[in-house]
Amino acid sequence: ARYDGNRRRDNDGDRRIYEDRLSPGLSVVYAPSFDWKFSARAARAFQAPTFADLYDPFVPAADRSANLRPERSINYHAGARWNSASGLYAGAGGYYSLIKDRIGLDANRSFAAYNMESAFNRGLESELGYKAGRLELSGVHTYNLSRGRTSGGRYRSIAFSPLHRAALTARLRAGAAGFMLRARHTAKQYTGRAHTGLRIPDYTVADARASYRAGVFEIAGGAENVLDRHYAETADTANGYYPQPGRVWTISLKAAF
Repeated sequence: ARYDGNRRRDNDGDRRIYEDRLSPGLSVVYAPSFDWKFSARAARAFQAPTFADLYDPFVPAADRSANLRPERSINYHAGARWNSASGLYAGAGGYYSLIKDRIGLDANRSFAAYNMESAFNRGLESELGYKAGRLELSGVHTYNLSRGRTSGGRYRSIAFSPLHRAALTARLRAGAAGFMLRARHTAKQYTGRAHTGLRIPDYTVADARASYRAGVFEIAGGAENVLDRHYAETADTANGYYPQPGRVWTISLKAAF
């Protein structure tokens, strides 16, 4: 169970912003053997507007929603996983989420956040992989359909919600060193509801990472979008596409005790 108590301090003292929210959930897992595992989950969820939703400096004050409400949802998921002694494994699952007051971005109002009356997500997830010793290979695909409505209208596809996401990942551990390569693909998303506006071009990007462990420390480095693809994730009809910055180098140091 998760509890969200929502207050903030201002010049008038503590003030309630939203109603406090309790979000219970229940998961059931059944594993009759090493080969099979089945799982199911039902849960209620809560998500308050982010700081960017409320105060994005690129959104004019006149376009911002004065009373942006938090999202509330009921979520269901069921899946199965198969393992083999050879290291091959596969999994599949389905999910459904019913969302009240889903927060979306309006490309016609400088990407201002607004509340839909209700929305839902439903989709299928599948995974196929191989894990043996120091090597792991996996492929994941998600088919997701997101639809919403406002003011009692009919449900229509939500903007900036890709229909397909896929990823291929390879991991190798060689003593204290580790390596990871990943390719990510996103397809079929639009700037407007009901698949209107601009279609954002499908894109595939690759990430690479290497790490080294020494005692409790791990140093890692790599690059996201290593091929420097200037793909777009957002766009509007007035300005066109908003390309991503390209390759991003990363380095980190972590200690685990």
